[in-house]
Amino acid sequence: MDKAAIRGAIVTCLLCICTTVTYATTPPPILDFKAVEIMDRVPQSGKIAGTDRVHIYAARNETEPFQVVVSASRNEDLWDVEIELEKLTGPGEATITTISLYRQHYVSVTTPSLHSPFQAQSYPDALIPFTHPQNGVELNGQVYDAVPFDLAEGGNQPIWIDIQIPPDVPAGEYHGTIRVAEQGLWVASLPITLTVWDFNLPDVPAMGSDFGLNDVRVAQIYGLDRNRDEAIVNPIVRRYYDLLLDHLLSPSLFADTSPAIDPVTGKPDFSRIHPGLGTAAEGLAYYLDERHAASYGYALWKNDPFGDPLDRDRERVLNYLADYSLFLKKNGWSKRAHMPYGFLDEPDSEKSYAAIRDWGVLSQQVEQRTGIPIPLMVTEQPEPQDPKWGSLHGFVDIWVPHFNAVMLDMQRNNPAIPARLDAGDQMWSYTALSYVPGKSTGELLDAHPPKWLIDFAPINYRIPAWLNALHGISGLLYWNTLWWDEGIDVWKQAGNYSHQDKSDVKNLGEISNGEGLLIYPGLHSQIGFDGPVASIRLKWLRESIEDFSYIQLLRDNGEWQFARQQINTFAWSMTNWKNNPQALYRARQAMGEKLEQIFRDKKENKTDVLTDRFSHPLLRLWLR
Repeated sequence: MDKAAIRGAIVTCLLCICTTVTYATTPPPILDFKAVEIMDRVPQSGKIAGTDRVHIYAARNETEPFQVVVSASRNEDLWDVEIELEKLTGPGEATITTISLYRQHYVSVTTPSLHSPFQAQSYPDALIPFTHPQNGVELNGQVYDAVPFDLAEGGNQPIWIDIQIPPDVPAGEYHGTIRVAEQGLWVASLPITLTVWDFNLPDVPAMGSDFGLNDVRVAQIYGLDRNRDEAIVNPIVRRYYDLLLDHLLSPSLFADTSPAIDPVTGKPDFSRIHPGLGTAAEGLAYYLDERHAASYGYALWKNDPFGDPLDRDRERVLNYLADYSLFLKKNGWSKRAHMPYGFLDEPDSEKSYAAIRDWGVLSQQVEQRTGIPIPLMVTEQPEPQDPKWGSLHGFVDIWVPHFNAVMLDMQRNNPAIPARLDAGDQMWSYTALSYVPGKSTGELLDAHPPKWLIDFAPINYRIPAWLNALHGISGLLYWNTLWWDEGIDVWKQAGNYSHQDKSDVKNLGEISNGEGLLIYPGLHSQIGFDGPVASIRLKWLRESIEDFSYIQLLRDNGEWQFARQQINTFAWSMTNWKNNPQALYRARQAMGEKLEQIFRDKKENKTDVLTDRFSHPLLRLWLR
């Protein structure tokens, strides 16, 4: 055999040996483990086109999520699957350990919502926590257990991860590894990179919010009587409030902050004790100072705590609100407070318009006494449906038009929303159901007023901040977060809301999947604790609120034009936007990088100023 033939035989043998050794030491994984974008909804089965690494960006004092998916795609079932991400390590060995993991739980849409672009199917929505939200103890053995979990051949299981960036960590890159085990063996992992930008999001969100959360409903979930079992109910209700606040959303009312009332004068007493928690004053400090609620509604209803507030009890109501507003101002809270909208909701008659004007006059009388505005909030557009009802201009301070009403106002020759903003009023917005004014009959994918339903594109929950910013709207409102029709098991069925307004014959019986439901009721027997469980949609809303803070920071620093340019890469108005999550991600990235540069420049300029001051010869001598 010649030398060439010998060399060829040797190479062939070496290749065989190398191939055998490689295969023996690194067998193919028994599962697929991928990362996907946060507005991707993962189907229960089928191939996932994800990525092999995660790189996310966030400011300090922000919570940034990502998703990973375990897929049983190797012709076999998976057993006892677990996921782990302990910490991220960054500059100077700084660590971030405030990490929460959730298994995504699927609910079934059997009847699509009106105008939904999707067919009946199951959607991931409820987020089952890996650990107890109060004490951090691992949960296991319940009906809806997070980990370990089993997965049938061909199935997918998405996991949601929240990383909460502390307000005082160094900026820079943080690294970690998320890994997956099957039957006790670690079989796959993904590298995580988190870039922390060198600026902070504000403690108090830039966008106001008012989200319905009924404390009586919470008591009913746990088979309790709201009044008789107050010491048990109050702490559970607070857990629900806290969940909304964790997602930068303020409940419409904080039941445990309502004061006692002097029966003669009507003056409030904030030393009132709410059993199981503490005083009303302590509750206010907790929600507004510690939890940084963006908005606060005065504890006042149409006939509660006063039977006839506009007439017989008027003087007592004036005393109540005057002292109430003075107490809030003394503690630095009054600018976040407003009159609750609930008893002035969606006025649709001459009588209801007259009542709003009466309440507007009352709030103005309180301001005349104290000098403290008590903004009157009403879920209505600035122009009435019927001119015969009269105008509410000068009586309403915070207008809350439906997304649909904002769309219609844009189509007017003389739109009313910009005029009221110019007059100094505030403008918020809200949504409900899936109808669109006009003759829309087809499916809606993009370029429509956002719809907050499970079977609509995820961007519907995130785009409101961007659209609100374009229209000068500074708050979001939603009527309920815990609604379901009798007989519905929301852990299985997405069709929690059936339209039963008999005056609306056209839409009678329509199913709205997820309408008025952003929180799942957690029972100890189901998930291992009594308390709320977040939906993915609640997470998307949190991201939207954070996006608005980015936009507002740019506006505050003279960069509104830049912010608008970024918004306009995918959105131009309430009815002109693209269902393009990638464009939204790019816009947020650009805004984050711009803000980091702005704040770094400010730091450098400040340093330069200090250097100049210290350069004076006498000052240098004194320092020496």
